[in-house]
Amino acid sequence: RILIKDGKGIGSKRKNYRSIPYKSIQAFSVETAGKFDGDVEIKVWSTGIRRVKIDFSAANVDIYQLQQFLSGEVVIAKTEGTQDAIDPKPPNMDKKQTTAGNIIDWFGDNAKQVSASEVEDTFKTTMPILLQDEKVEIAFKSGRDFTIFSNRRVMKIDVQGVFRKKIEILTVLWHGVHAYSVQTAGALLDRDMEMKLYTNILGLDTIQQDFRHGKAD
Repeated sequence: RILIKDGKGIGSKRKNYRSIPYKSIQAFSVETAGKFDGDVEIKVWSTGIRRVKIDFSAANVDIYQLQQFLSGEVVIAKTEGTQDAIDPKPPNMDKKQTTAGNIIDWFGDNAKQVSASEVEDTFKTTMPILLQDEKVEIAFKSGRDFTIFSNRRVMKIDVQGVFRKKIEILTVLWHGVHAYSVQTAGALLDRDMEMKLYTNILGLDTIQQDFRHGKAD
């Protein structure tokens, strides 16, 4: 479990102890320190409790080691059932878009599908946030951000700021996703496709991602 001890004000002898069993955690995120920040943090969403945030000294905590530890304790060790194989090759990877199309996609922050194997290699070596036996099924990239579907979880990697470069890595377990919707693209000014995941997680009830027209299946 995670056990948090919290004082109840200056001079008070009262203490609050909060216990969060690993099996009750439905989602978690870790956030690296930015250029001018001295702290890293984790956020935890568990059954019946809204987000709990814990800050650590960046100089004394390895945030990637903490990510690996939480993944090992929280992420389901064995995926139940089987599913049809997903084509990992991004559609129209080599096809160039028009300038107007790129501008619309840039303002809309629409993602494109990228190589699942390359993303898996990057996030097991250069930025080690995946488990070694975890398989990336499909991945999308928007600017510096990623949305990853693995056989264990959904992950959103959010690079924040131009100069601070804080990175938030959000994990949502598959059993926390209770419904989803997908939407096709419309006319010229409605170029994006859309996906929504609906969860039963307090404070994290919807996860949304837009995709570039013709760059994701």
